[in-house]
Amino acid sequence: MNEPEMTVPHSSEKFKHFNRVIRDPTISPAARTLYAILWSYADKNGVCWPDLKTLMQHMGYSNFGVRKLIDELITKNAIVKFRRGKMQSNVYNVCATVACVIGLPEMLISSI
Repeated sequence: MNEPEMTVPHSSEKFKHFNRVIRDPTISPAARTLYAILWSYADKNGVCWPDLKTLMQHMGYSNFGVRKLIDELITKNAIVKFRRGKMQSNVYNVCATVACVIGLPEMLISSI
């Protein structure tokens, strides 16, 4: 059985999405900062998996505060979050476009 191929978004599409999120006045400044931090960890596919403790240290926020910002980014379609399992960091896709996430969870879990 063949794994679905993950479509790597063209870099201009990734940057369009980045600019849309960073400049969106309906997203809080703290959530936009967190988005930029996630982006800094992302690979060429827009995928990253920093743990919550790392994000808390970068943001200077509590566990609850960072989770609230992640929820805001998900609600605003800035990121997509995949849960890998108990005691493992979540996986985030900072592209949040259909092309970025088709078949993503299975491929991510096996490649991380």
